[in-house]
Amino acid sequence: GMGGMGSDNMESVTSHRPSSRVVPEFTRDPSPEPKEDIRTGPAGNVGGMVLGGPSDLHADDFVKALGIKDTAPERNPFEVQKKTVPSEELKDGVMLLVDASETLHVEMGTDGSVRKFEVKGGIKLTCFSPDVSRVMVKTNGPLKKPFMSRMQPRLDKKKWAKGFLGSKDPSKPFPTGSADALTLVTWKLTSQEEDLVPFSINCWPATEGNSSVVSVEFEQTNPDIVCKHVTISIPCPSSKAPEIQSVDGKADFLSRDKILAWHIDEISEENSSGALEFCVPKMEAASFFPVEVTFTSPTLYSKMQVQKVVQADDPSQEVEHKLKSMLTTHKYTIVSDNSDD
Repeated sequence: GMGGMGSDNMESVTSHRPSSRVVPEFTRDPSPEPKEDIRTGPAGNVGGMVLGGPSDLHADDFVKALGIKDTAPERNPFEVQKKTVPSEELKDGVMLLVDASETLHVEMGTDGSVRKFEVKGGIKLTCFSPDVSRVMVKTNGPLKKPFMSRMQPRLDKKKWAKGFLGSKDPSKPFPTGSADALTLVTWKLTSQEEDLVPFSINCWPATEGNSSVVSVEFEQTNPDIVCKHVTISIPCPSSKAPEIQSVDGKADFLSRDKILAWHIDEISEENSSGALEFCVPKMEAASFFPVEVTFTSPTLYSKMQVQKVVQADDPSQEVEHKLKSMLTTHKYTIVSDNSDD
């Protein structure tokens, strides 16, 4: 298993001497929301990047050269964009980033029935130098049913049968630069089996006099998936802030959004169930739906693992890389059944 989350969730193998050129620190914002132009900040100096080119290269030219647009479009993790990008690298001189990630889309009814369950995943390769652009990625693949997978057509199917993601022609380099990150393979899993969902949520509004008392509980249903940084958001369009009667974890009322956000650090076999109860002035039961859930997990549904990266023409030579591997929620929601209203 991977320790840590996010950018800490990295692994590197053997040593590779980076280019001696001074290069900007490379960071990637995983948020899909468009961000403001980095040049509009108070410093106006492209976030304090160190330029490695000639001294007359202005910040604006550098931003253009990097292919950063004024407003980033919604990020499609599998999109290949055409840009020419000067040399960049990750913080500690590693020139290769491998991203093996999945997103989860779940829609459930209030009765626990699964209306939609879809996992989408992929392995993406970002080369920051031509020196590391002729490589193969060794995995524990290929994936078997029920996963449906597709491979980038220029890769070698015979190599993939042995778990290697590599070009048919080892002398042909992969594209260089973050704008040209290449998706090597994608996969998908769809199902309506309730035990695949990481945890179930039971949200039960009841009327007591002039109040609505809402009991919410979660219960782990798939012990393979350890969920971290869980937030369960319950709509609460009441005239008054909810009174929390009891909570496992913590709950905050976001008054502007009229949402009660229930935060649980981790849902795992050690913390497999929990409950929240709150009370508001009387409302329709349907007002407390849809319940929205977000979390991250270091565990992929596919169990796909990147074991090492090697030179394409000499698989005995390992190439140092950073690995990011994470499951995130695309959408995870519990919707009210009209028939129950």
